[in-house]
Amino acid sequence: EFEEHGGRGHGLSLYRELLQVAWLLWWPGHVREGTLIGENASLIDVFPTLAELAGAPEPAQVEGRSLAAALAAKPARAQPHGRTLFAQRVGAATGQELWAVVQGDWKLIERASARELYDLRERAEREDLAARHPEIVERLAARLVEFRARAKPLASERVDIQLDAREVDALRQLGYTK
Repeated sequence: EFEEHGGRGHGLSLYRELLQVAWLLWWPGHVREGTLIGENASLIDVFPTLAELAGAPEPAQVEGRSLAAALAAKPARAQPHGRTLFAQRVGAATGQELWAVVQGDWKLIERASARELYDLRERAEREDLAARHPEIVERLAARLVEFRARAKPLASERVDIQLDAREVDALRQLGYTK
């Protein structure tokens, strides 16, 4: 984040500038040059996509879905309404949880103290529309409750590593440490 929402670096946020990341894939003969997938996709889609492209069996017990068919197709206009995606961040120092649910053109960001709603057609996510659209807030919040009830928490494990001064400085410059 570069102060779009008041922060700088890789802070505790779920705004577009930290969630929407390009996936560049080059595989001549398999992926058409210039292909753009306009639908919502997630990191959980990478493994099933690569497995299908490589001719491996469909991975079992994976929530993601393969995007291989979309990669092989002619570039098409965006079709973002097909699925609901979820994201979570936890502040390392504070333990504060932040959740987001994206469905169609709407994103709900939920933190302990507030809910924010954004129309994703407004790319900068500057105007919180929660007060104007309480019915959308409630619908997305209900989806988040459902997801959290069925999601399996990952076990946390502390890993101690040694960093030299140059590595610590590089992480500080990126906003990961103070």
